[in-house]
Amino acid sequence: MRFRLLFIFIFAISAQTFADKKGLTVYIFLAETCPICQSVSIELKKLDGQYSQLDVKFVGIFPDNALSNEKTRMAFGKKYGLRFPLNGDSGQVITKKLQAEITPEVVVEDDETHTILYRGKIDNSFASLGKRRTVVTEHYLRDAIESWVFGKKILISKTKAVGCIIQKNP
Repeated sequence: MRFRLLFIFIFAISAQTFADKKGLTVYIFLAETCPICQSVSIELKKLDGQYSQLDVKFVGIFPDNALSNEKTRMAFGKKYGLRFPLNGDSGQVITKKLQAEITPEVVVEDDETHTILYRGKIDNSFASLGKRRTVVTEHYLRDAIESWVFGKKILISKTKAVGCIIQKNP
C-alpha cells in the first residue's frame, strides 16, 4: 500500500510538471445527521490526505441551513478528523449549480475547464439505504481522481448516490 502511494505521488508530481493542469475540486455534499455521511467520512479523510498535495482540493458542502450551522459543521469535522473546508450553502446556490440531490454525493470538477468529470458515490459501500456491503469492491471517487492524475480517461463518470435526500429550499 505504501509503495503504491509513493509511486502515485512520484508519478503524479512528474505528470504535473509536464501537463499544465490547474487542479481538481471534489465537492462533497454532506449532512451532519446522515448516517451514510458519517460512515464515509473516514474514507474522505484518507482521500484528502492522499491527494491534497496533487492539486486535488476537497470541499465539504452542507446544503441544509435549517440543520447545519458553523458550529455543527466544525463539530462534524472535528469528530471525523476532516481537514478540508466545510461550508454551508446559504440559498443552496452551489447545490443547485452542481445539481446535487443526495448526501453524501460527490461532484468532481476540473478547475481549468470547469467540466464535471465525475458525480455520484464515493464507493460502493452502500448498495442501497440500510444495505451496507461487508466488502467495498468499487472505489469510484478514488478511481476518478487517479485517472485524472495520470491523464487517463475516467471510465465511470456517473453513479447514483445513496443517502439522504437534500431538501430543496423554496
